[in-house]
Amino acid sequence: MEISRNRTLLSFVFGLTKNIGRTSLACPVRSLHNSPVSKAKWFPFSKKKKKEPALPVTAHPGLGASSVFDLDEKDVEDGEKKKDEITDTKGSKYTEAKKKRTEHRYSTRNFHISPRKLRLLANQIARKPINEAIKQMEFSPKQASKKIMNSLVTARDHAWRYKAMDAEKCYIEQAWVGKGIYRKRPNYGARGRFSWLKIKSAHMKYIIKEKEPIEEVEGIGKKRKLKGFNYEKKKVWTPLIENKPIYNPARFYNW
Repeated sequence: MEISRNRTLLSFVFGLTKNIGRTSLACPVRSLHNSPVSKAKWFPFSKKKKKEPALPVTAHPGLGASSVFDLDEKDVEDGEKKKDEITDTKGSKYTEAKKKRTEHRYSTRNFHISPRKLRLLANQIARKPINEAIKQMEFSPKQASKKIMNSLVTARDHAWRYKAMDAEKCYIEQAWVGKGIYRKRPNYGARGRFSWLKIKSAHMKYIIKEKEPIEEVEGIGKKRKLKGFNYEKKKVWTPLIENKPIYNPARFYNW
């Protein structure tokens, strides 16, 4: 009897342990605030895989992995080949409003120079082609000429890149100088005296435009532009009567 009782007790104990193991595997672990513990988001295996970008769909999927020349020939056959269109850095196509722009503005930063000295350089490059102005600044002995040259090169590149302006036709319509911030510095003198020095700064601004082609009239040729002389309006004097005798001729030998 005792042996049977011991067997029943042992079977009962083993059954409880099995049930406890099953319930522990089935039920999630609970935290102190009685909520299931979730996996840590920073754990590397819990991260979701990034979706790979889809392959670009070509205009002719039937060609498959063909060369670029095959695709161009296919476009020509279908009549879908278009002329190359100017695009900006972001890839958007230029509109008609952007194509018609023939003006570009640019400015230098404020740097240490007197406006009076910078004005001489502005007068030197005004009303000149931009390539000629760059050459003038390249060989100028002025200290600020290198900064002006670099800014002119940048302005020319911006006009060509963003507004589709031809660099060969561009010229500087206006060039003017503006004052910057004046800083003060004490100038100490004898006997405890001092005065204030002005440390001046200035900047230069430009307006770059594109010249329109001038149609030359045949037969006239090149005209000299002199002050007070207008070739087109002024006519050559011709006498009304070609055989009119000359009265009071100048003294000259008649034999």
